[in-house]
Parts: sequence; C-alpha cells; structure tokens
Amino acid sequence: MVGLHFNPKHISGSGGFPVISISTVILPLIICAGGSWAIAWLYPELLGPQASTLTFVLAMAICGSVTALPVLAAILMHMEMGQTKIGQRAVAYATVNDLGLWILIALVFALSGSTGGYQRVFLTLGLSIAFLVIMVTVIKPFIEYALTHRWFRNGRNRQLAFVVCMAWAAGYVTQQIGIHFLLGVS
Repeated sequence: MVGLHFNPKHISGSGGFPVISISTVILPLIICAGGSWAIAWLYPELLGPQASTLTFVLAMAICGSVTALPVLAAILMHMEMGQTKIGQRAVAYATVNDLGLWILIALVFALSGSTGGYQRVFLTLGLSIAFLVIMVTVIKPFIEYALTHRWFRNGRNRQLAFVVCMAWAAGYVTQQIGIHFLLGVS
C-alpha cells in the first residue's frame, strides 16, 4: 500500500535527497551506538552468549535509528499526510533508509557468524544493486508500456491486477535476495 500512494514527483529536483535521507539515520545511529556501547560496558551480561560487543552495539544502533516503513506509512495515512509533499518525502527517505537497514543487518549477521559471512553481505549488496538497475532500466519501461497497451486501456481491474502481480513478484525477488519484501513492493 505504501507504493500505491508514493508520488516520485515530490522528490524529483531535490538535489539534497541522498544527504537528507542518510542524515536522518546517521545521527540516531551514532547516539544509539554510544548508548549501546555504554550498556554493553556497564551490563555485559545483557550481550548474551553469541554476541560480541561490536555486534551488540551495531544491532542496537540499527534498532534505534531506522523507522519501520510500514509503521511510518500507517501513521502518515492516519494523519492524512500520505499525499502531502512532506509525507511523500518521508516515505521516500524511509524507503532508502530501509535498504540501508537490511544491508546493515546482513553485516551484523556476517560479523556474528550466523550466516554465510562477508560473502553473503557482498552477495546481498550486489544483488540489491542489480535488482535496482533492472527495475529502473527494464521493468519500469515494461510496466509503462504494458499499461498503455490497448488490452489495459479500458480495464481498470486488469491494470490493478497487473500492477499487484508485478509488486508481488518484486517483493518475492527482494525477499530471496535477503532484503525485506516491502522494498520490492514499494
């Protein structure tokens, strides 16, 4: 549902988009990392048997610094801000931040040794970049062409069914890559 209400015109022409998006995570990440390090130092028993201080600090910093995209979207829709320029920008920032979150989570898993290690992190990152490139260069033009095809022109239900199927397929692919399905759907 987040992607259905997203209007990319609200972020076009905003040259500061990447800087603002990243800065909305960096400051909370630093603050949470500092607090987590203090907790790990004062209460080492909270770390658990599998976690090192580094993985504990990273995991806690991630948890405290990234807004859950579906929660943000629900709040914006409830407050009737979903269609506003600031609401659209907030969703765009949260989408970019969500991608960063899943990359950081893959890094924490690699550091803790609970997954395929650094190879899995680089594989997830590489597949995420490939997914984004394919979506922008191949799938987006295909969807735009398909929706203007005569078969879709007079059938709103057909258009909706097609878009929903494409969103589900993208969500499935991102889930298989190792990032959350919501990134593919939105």
